[in-house]
Amino acid sequence: MDIGANVGLFSLLLAHKVEEAILFEPNPLAAERANKNIALNHLRFQVVVQAVSDQVGQVVLEDRGGTDTRNRTIVGNMKTSFQTRIVPSTTIDHFSNNEKIDKPISLVKVDVEGHENAVLRGMQNCLTSHRPMVIFEYLMRTRLEETRDIFSRVDYVICELKPNPVVIAETVRPLQNLMAFPREHVEHCGVELPQPGK
Repeated sequence: MDIGANVGLFSLLLAHKVEEAILFEPNPLAAERANKNIALNHLRFQVVVQAVSDQVGQVVLEDRGGTDTRNRTIVGNMKTSFQTRIVPSTTIDHFSNNEKIDKPISLVKVDVEGHENAVLRGMQNCLTSHRPMVIFEYLMRTRLEETRDIFSRVDYVICELKPNPVVIAETVRPLQNLMAFPREHVEHCGVELPQPGK
């Protein structure tokens, strides 16, 4: 699953490794280009023109024009100087149940400009049942303590993207991608893991 797919670049880069992928992109122009890229490469990928969050319904999305990758979901008292649009939203758990996804989900990429925690809150059942690896963007506005808590509840470990898994420390440099693994997937790597709940 590619959440915040934009024109599909991440999925295209992994196309030789995966048979099927579901791309979520709420910007209609970016979603249209993602579909064209999929068709040009003869891939069995699906594009869903929806935002992903922790609620089913609608969210407010920035519209910086074109296929800009910095469009954010506007929640609460957030301010923006850009135009906005209202787009349909879903959760991964709702989508998976509604679409009756019966194949294993092995990898989820989340790049939604600071809305990552909401996406993770809406996919707790998926994390528990499918146990995918999750690569996600960590921005300065991301509340990493909440991210840790969300993953801890489903027995995941957050690592920095290095040749060998390196469990993140209490403080970690923002503006990078982090990866979360089910604890059972990294125990055999010789990495010293924190105990559940710590």
